[in-house]
Amino acid sequence: MGALLVSTSIVALAEIGDKTQLLAFVLAAKFHRPTPIVLGILVATLANHAFAGAVGSWVTALMEPQILQWVLGASFKCAGRAARRSACRPAACPARSPDRCSNLRDSRRSDAAGSRSIAQPVNDHMPTR
Repeated sequence: MGALLVSTSIVALAEIGDKTQLLAFVLAAKFHRPTPIVLGILVATLANHAFAGAVGSWVTALMEPQILQWVLGASFKCAGRAARRSACRPAACPARSPDRCSNLRDSRRSDAAGSRSIAQPVNDHMPTR
């Protein structure tokens, strides 16, 4: 029981900056009735976690561990690619040059030949002083 309380407290502290909690604090301060708001958040959080746990148990019962490992690995890879794709859009950061991402892709290609690190973008388009 002690481990449950410690882990729950750590997660609660880590989630304080969440926008939903900030909204709850604002609502509690505005309406001067924090108890129903906090209880509503508690019920919603417990229902959300119970549903996520049930879905996770159902999915793990359907798949073998090796298949689940590959599915999870692929989903993480897809999430990483999606994050990279959104970071490379000029609309995401107008200060970036539009060809920055193509230069990053070029650096990955040249890394396959062993000439550059993946973390080093190609800056051939930058003028030298």
